[in-house]
Amino acid sequence: MASKKIKELKGLSPAELEEKMVSMKDELAKEKAQISSGTRAENPGKIKKIRRNIARILTLINEKSRQPNKKEEKETKKTKTPEKKTKKKAVIKKKKTKAKKKAGEKKRGKKTKKHLIKSRKKKKKGGNEKK
Repeated sequence: MASKKIKELKGLSPAELEEKMVSMKDELAKEKAQISSGTRAENPGKIKKIRRNIARILTLINEKSRQPNKKEEKETKKTKTPEKKTKKKAVIKKKKTKAKKKAGEKKRGKKTKKHLIKSRKKKKKGGNEKK
């Protein structure tokens, strides 16, 4: 079977798409059986085309099954849920902690300089002893 264009497949109903998918899977099984038996396939790229067409059909079936659900999702988005409020609070807390960390880093910067000076002196003393 030649590769189907998406426009052609979109016009079909879900039941027709299921029938097409079954026939494509049968065709794919025949091609794989032909190859596994050791004979050379007439068209080696045919398996790839069939697999892609099956994927296209499955995608369309999933899209059509989700379309009614999208309307329900839009209605639920209009109402504010408590989950969104807690997420906003968590984001605010993260911002506050980041600000505190930045302020703490400035203070630590002074301490680390003193600490580095002390550690350098210790290394000089300790370095001579190790050699």
